[in-house]
Amino acid sequence: MKHDTSLSVTTSLRGLFRMQEEDSEPQFCARFLKTENHNLREALLTQGKQPEILLRFLIEMDKKLDAILGRMQEDDLESTFPHEGHLLSLSTAGAVFVCREPLAPGDIMELVLMFREYPLLAVSVTAHVEGVNRDIPATRQGTAYKLRFATMNTDDRETLIQYLFQEERRQIRAQKFFETPARSD
Repeated sequence: MKHDTSLSVTTSLRGLFRMQEEDSEPQFCARFLKTENHNLREALLTQGKQPEILLRFLIEMDKKLDAILGRMQEDDLESTFPHEGHLLSLSTAGAVFVCREPLAPGDIMELVLMFREYPLLAVSVTAHVEGVNRDIPATRQGTAYKLRFATMNTDDRETLIQYLFQEERRQIRAQKFFETPARSD
């Protein structure tokens, strides 16, 4: 008996997807999500030989360009991935995904998990539909499906793991904040 030890969090992320015929199809999303030199701003600040005011100006311009490019990338993603849904829970192994499109067990999709829109932070994964999640009733937003992740590149897996740990910490902090300590009189 195999036990799933993957980290799982409750979430409310937007997901874009396109249907695939088989696992071996190339992932289109990879070309949209490449974010080389993500630590370049920090290196420029710490190692730059230019006046600090110039470095700060360049960094602000870079952030604005990121926002513009992120919006353009999102438009491209939405045209390539015509279907949309929302993730209710997420782990390194899979997700519970709600969408209006009818899906069947065995269906294969390329799913883009939208962690942040500006600047764009998303990952792409090939997922298999395992079936309808009977614990969650269908709503206007659609039907809840259980997804199992099949293929994900190393950088995307690392981004997913970082998101899961950050979200778990955020949820634990929020839970502790709303818990009321027992009074001892």
